[in-house]
Amino acid sequence: FVGDNPGLKLKASSPLFDGSNLYGFNAIRSGLHRSYGAFDSINYSASFWSSTLNYSTYSWKIEFYNENNYDNWLFTDVSNSLSLRCIKNY
Repeated sequence: FVGDNPGLKLKASSPLFDGSNLYGFNAIRSGLHRSYGAFDSINYSASFWSSTLNYSTYSWKIEFYNENNYDNWLFTDVSNSLSLRCIKNY
């Protein structure tokens, strides 16, 4: 749990994004690749898979956007291509 304004704390700092990167997550504006072949939201948002499935063909994702400091949890078709972040437990 990162408290208030999680997007600000997890997004990369300028010029890559408009965050503070307080926790070293360093999310950058990578957008996503849709299952039908289109690239979407490049230079605007960052989308990451979660490990939690929602039904058999959907999974939760977290998105960070330009110009706001919150995160957005949505579910998306697993045939889309999103960024992946591996996290090591200590």
